[in-house]
Amino acid sequence: MNKIIETHLCFKDLPKMFGSSNKFDPNTNIPELSGRVYVVTGGSAGIGYGISAHILQHNCERLYLISKKEEHLAKAQDNL
Repeated sequence: MNKIIETHLCFKDLPKMFGSSNKFDPNTNIPELSGRVYVVTGGSAGIGYGISAHILQHNCERLYLISKKEEHLAKAQDNL
């Protein structure tokens, strides 16, 4: 006998289901980065852009963004 089981998973329920204890806060858990140089591929959009923003908040010496789209790089440079 074949039964079709339909499930719906909501991402907000994942921590409850798997017991996530992740309490990482990039505003407080990233140390001082002075004197360090970083390269972020895809740093002009999406997750890479967010990572770049946090790196800059913690005083890195230099940050290089790598992107396929020049217009994204120009916009990211202006906004960061």
